[in-house]
Amino acid sequence: MTNIVPRRFIKNQIRGFTSMLLVGVRSLIPLFRPNSVPSNPVTKSSTLPAAAADLVDHYAEWCGASEGRYLNNLPPHFCSHWALPMLAWLGGHAPYNVLGLLNQGVRLKIHAPMPRNKPLRVFGELIDVHDDGNRARIHSRVSAGVDGQERCITIDSYSVVMHRRIKVKSQRKDQNDLDFKNVGSWSVNENDGVNFALLTGDFNPIHTLNAVGRRSQFGGCILHGFGQLARTYETLVNSGLDIEEIDIRWIKPVALPSSTLNVQVAQNLSDKTRTPIRLVGPGGVVHLVGSIITK
Repeated sequence: MTNIVPRRFIKNQIRGFTSMLLVGVRSLIPLFRPNSVPSNPVTKSSTLPAAAADLVDHYAEWCGASEGRYLNNLPPHFCSHWALPMLAWLGGHAPYNVLGLLNQGVRLKIHAPMPRNKPLRVFGELIDVHDDGNRARIHSRVSAGVDGQERCITIDSYSVVMHRRIKVKSQRKDQNDLDFKNVGSWSVNENDGVNFALLTGDFNPIHTLNAVGRRSQFGGCILHGFGQLARTYETLVNSGLDIEEIDIRWIKPVALPSSTLNVQVAQNLSDKTRTPIRLVGPGGVVHLVGSIITK
């Protein structure tokens, strides 16, 4: 697996990075921030140029995909490249500082393969903003397709803005009594925050700058949540699973560099429709929980 992603990919990310930066700067200044939750639906559509072939190849390699898996189609989780700027734009229409948004989870549904080498049609919608005084929950949806197949991938993103520190109930309670088995593993090195940024355009300093990471609550840089998703997805596919939908919740960040992390799948289920999964580190520390629907 490539340890260093070519720096030349910075030029491929200028559009997305600039878009996210402008949203972040605007929401940082209260004067330019919305005063209230939008009363009307917030939607946006855009057309993006086809992703560069060598960028997609390096991304697939970084994620752990077997050689030749994505010769004709984009990896489903390549949404980290085309959805993040749209999600930032949608989140910027809520009356909060988007730099304070915490990604809680995402549901990725594959409707059809997304062809490579074609412009992408992207549509975003701010679905719901619910604020109970302690925290604000934001639900956004982004879909993408190509000419002739308008909807190939749909992403539902769930994020939260904490107004005050409150005790949160465990999100993995429903998995405590399940029997899991390892289907594969992955790890990341100290360069992978920058590598993922070069491949997707998200240069958030918590993932890329050690000086910022050391001063954060995490004590160092952490891997982007969508990086966790991509590596876990490819490990599941490498084990023989044909995924139609994956729904995950992030529990604990993955530090850079990381130890070996095990991807686990629940066994002996009475309900065969949806299969629980999780990502577990040394000592049984759970980093990610969720479920998959297979074809």
